[in-house]
Amino acid sequence: MFVVWNLFSGKTKWIEPKNYLKIEDNVYALGYDNNELCHSYKIMRFLHKYHKRLEIYEFSSNSWRNIRVTIPKGCLKSRGVSLKGSVYWLFKLRGVNEYSLLSFDFSTERLQRLFVPFHQEAGCSKEDCFNEDCVHDTMALSVVREEHHSLLFQSGVTQKMEIWITTEIETTSVSWNICFRVA
Repeated sequence: MFVVWNLFSGKTKWIEPKNYLKIEDNVYALGYDNNELCHSYKIMRFLHKYHKRLEIYEFSSNSWRNIRVTIPKGCLKSRGVSLKGSVYWLFKLRGVNEYSLLSFDFSTERLQRLFVPFHQEAGCSKEDCFNEDCVHDTMALSVVREEHHSLLFQSGVTQKMEIWITTEIETTSVSWNICFRVA
């Protein structure tokens, strides 16, 4: 079980997961439906390790339900960040030198891969995202002024560092501008 605390009312609510799995086998995110006048808050539970499925807890109905989505094969490379009711992670496809921004829109309840302005440098030939012998890139995703994402990327091979800022972010597309580069 876990607890949610409403900062405005000071009330707490205990929520029991639908299935009992180890906490490290799950990723949780808080978001809301942007289409409603009064935000309808939800918790998304991403069972990523073995089961590869999504569940939603709705505060309005106090219940969990499964969501049918196609989950890409790969691994999350960052903690999730929330922006305007949706949650975003840096994501690496398995077996490909390609990163993307993985988003979950709580309004449409869709999982979407979005463009990021860089690719993984050649240097890790293994498919396993967590192979200790690989040279790993450093990445960090954050929110700027509650309107944009900022993205730090440092290549594990070349040590080149870049900071990118989103200029526009929609449900199915994102555009980026370079803010800072150290070669």
